[in-house]
Parts: sequence; C-alpha cells; structure tokens
Amino acid sequence: MPSPSYSNPLLPILLGGLLLSINVGHTLLTELSAKTTGSLPFRESSAVLTSELCKLLLSFCLFLKIFLARKSTKYDPALVLTPRTGLKMAVPGLLYTVSNMLSYTATGQVGSTNYQLFSNMKIIITAIMFRVVMKKPLKLIQWGCILLLTIGFMTATAQCKHTQVSSDADPARLITGVITIVILSVASALAGVYFELSLKTAPEHLLLQNLCMYAWSSIFCVLKYNLESSSSSFFDGFSPIVWGAIATDAIYGQVISLVLYYTDNMFKIFANSSSTLVSAWLEYLATGTSVGGTTWVSGFIVGFSTIGYYADHEFLLRDDTGFFASKSKRGPEDVPLHRGEESWLLNETAAATATATATGARSRPVKSDRSLNEDSANVV
Repeated sequence: MPSPSYSNPLLPILLGGLLLSINVGHTLLTELSAKTTGSLPFRESSAVLTSELCKLLLSFCLFLKIFLARKSTKYDPALVLTPRTGLKMAVPGLLYTVSNMLSYTATGQVGSTNYQLFSNMKIIITAIMFRVVMKKPLKLIQWGCILLLTIGFMTATAQCKHTQVSSDADPARLITGVITIVILSVASALAGVYFELSLKTAPEHLLLQNLCMYAWSSIFCVLKYNLESSSSSFFDGFSPIVWGAIATDAIYGQVISLVLYYTDNMFKIFANSSSTLVSAWLEYLATGTSVGGTTWVSGFIVGFSTIGYYADHEFLLRDDTGFFASKSKRGPEDVPLHRGEESWLLNETAAATATATATGARSRPVKSDRSLNEDSANVV
C-alpha cells in the first residue's frame, strides 16, 4: 500500500508527540516495575509474549473495523494478504521480538533515563540502514546533526558512574546493559527500515501488514517461552504497573506503524530521542532519582540536533546581514529578500517594464506620408 501524501502539517507533530508520550510512559512503567535489586519481578518472556498477543489482538480489532466498514463487497487487494507479504513479515517480526526481549533487560540494568540516552546509538545505525535500504539521500548538514546527536549520547557516559539502578549497582551491570542496548538497537533499526519499506511498497493495507507481523512475533515469543525452564507461573509478578507497561507497549506498536507509513524511520528515532529530558524529569518525580548536569546537556544536544536536522537548511545557510545590520543604517534596497519576495519583485518589475514599453509605443506620434517624404528630402 503506497504511502499517501498528506497536506496537514500538524500530522507529524501529533504523531511525534504521541510517540514520545507513549515511549516515555512505557519506559518509566518498566522501570517502576523493577525490584530494588535492579531485576524485574516477572519473566521477561511472559511479559513480551503477553505484549505481542495484545498487539495482535489490537491489530485484529482495528483491521476488522475497516474490513466491516468498507462500502463495497467487491474484491479489494489491499484487504487480502498475499503469501509473499506474509512471509516477508516474518523478518521484522523476529527482529522486533529480539528487540523487545532485550528492552526489559536493558531498562532494569541501566535505568530508564540511561536507557533513553544509550538508545540514541540507533540514530547512526538507523541512518545508515535508512540510506542504504530506502535509497533516500541525506544532506551533509543532516549527517552532522546525526553525529551531534551521537555526542549527546556520549555525554551520558559521564553520568553512568553517578547513576545507579540500585544501591549495589556495579560497573559490570552498566557495561552489560550497554552491550544489550547495542544488540537491540541493531535489531530494532533493521526491523524498522525493513518494515517501512514493506509498508510503502506492498499492496496490502498497513493494518493487515501489522496483523501479519504481530502474528509472526507472537509465534516467535511462544517458541522462546517454551524453550525456557522456570518454576514460576506465566503471570507471576504481574502487577498493575506491569500491565500498564504491556498496554503502553501494545499501543506503541500501532503508533509506530502510522509513523513509518506517514513519515519515516528517522522521524521515529528523533521523536524517541527527544524523550530524554522528559524521561529524566518524570523519573525524578516518580522515583526521586537525581537529574544530573549531563542529562541537561544531553537533552539540549538532542533538541538542537532535531531542530538542525528538520529546519530549512537554505534559511540556515543565509548570511547574517539581515540579522545583525542596523535597520536605521539600511535603505529598503539593502534589506535581504526571501526567495518568494525576490521572485515577486522580479515579476512586478518585468510587468512594469512591459507596460511602460507598450505605453510609450502607443503615445509616440505617427508621422504622415508627407512628413516622411520631407524627412527623406532633408536627409538627402
């Protein structure tokens, strides 16, 4: 189902705000569900399987709604899954399952704020895959903003030695958490780019592709759960907070599909990265965790990089004459014009010149034949 063009400029803002809010909420709920030792009170495979089943159920309900609401009973290829697309959806389903499995572990190891900061490494990973797979060129200034965002991630390492998930946290746990985030970032980036490519090229409806992908991920989660050996029951440790984290993760999956369908993976990554400062403050309100100076610096860099990536680059590359020169010392002819104003002025000047030429031609007196003969005689 090809990606449509949209004329509402508020749509990306709404999707970005919704994605940011759900992402922060899910991460904080997962952090609150951890015990004081830093471990999670439930089996990670149980939580991920429950989350994938909730995503599958939610996708089925949404698809069933549009299927029953169709105006015609004629065959619609967008509502029928082809075997090719069904098999292709197994790839992001497996990668997303790996990423979701590891996200619970990483959050319990490094905390929600550090999890958000370290997850910024998927900026570069996603940008490279996005450039290669989607074949969408990026400007050099955009690559610079991506590298600047990586610096924001590097500033978080200075906070690692001060931020502790628990009273007995050690550097080994933080290193393990960072390695876990690297693995899940690669899996998530590859799954996201592959899924975006399918959403924008496959003929099926995005909700149908969603349904198929979550069916695959549910199968992989069932296999993962059956391979584990544990004496605890399936829902052991499921508190209301855990159910809240599962619910937000299920909604997050549906929002991701909309974001990839209407925008792209880079928009998703920047929206998630912008949740760093919000996550830090909410974690402080919820758990009392102090907000260090490096968190503020990282949040500033994330915001600055996001603005630089999506801003009008032609405007940013303009000279500073129009900003720093005193207006009292400039005439109207010295004021720099925008591209639209310059085009309008050129059109008006051309129209005025054409009008003046035509007026001059009409007002010029027409000489009679006698006058022309007299002029010729004088010349002779």
